[in-house]
Amino acid sequence: MEKLAENRFMEMWYDPPHETIHFLYKPGTTAEMTDEDFKENLNLYADWAERLQAKRLFVDNRHMQFTISPELQRWVATDIYSRINTIEEIAILLSSDIFAEVATEQALEEIIQVKHLIRVHYFDNKVDAFAWLQS
Repeated sequence: MEKLAENRFMEMWYDPPHETIHFLYKPGTTAEMTDEDFKENLNLYADWAERLQAKRLFVDNRHMQFTISPELQRWVATDIYSRINTIEEIAILLSSDIFAEVATEQALEEIIQVKHLIRVHYFDNKVDAFAWLQS
């Protein structure tokens, strides 16, 4: 895998054979994330997804503690996913923070309404998530 980006909150990798971007939130950092930090991270992801023409996204949300507001949920659906035409499948590892997880699920529902062809599935372990993405 190739490392694409890293900052205080996340790491992003690319798996060329599977055309998959891996977006991993780091433990103990996202509770301090601001809306601007979140937007910066998602813009980085969108830039790479466009450049690489990635087909799949794996998001490790196990350490996500940032709650995505309804305004940010709409922004993700309209500003980020309107730019990305190649992502077909998204696998999400669930967060233990129920508020962060519900907000993530709501954001993804907004995305599905905008991009009807995206398949999204939630997992509690990496093995099942990777198997689903590669099926």
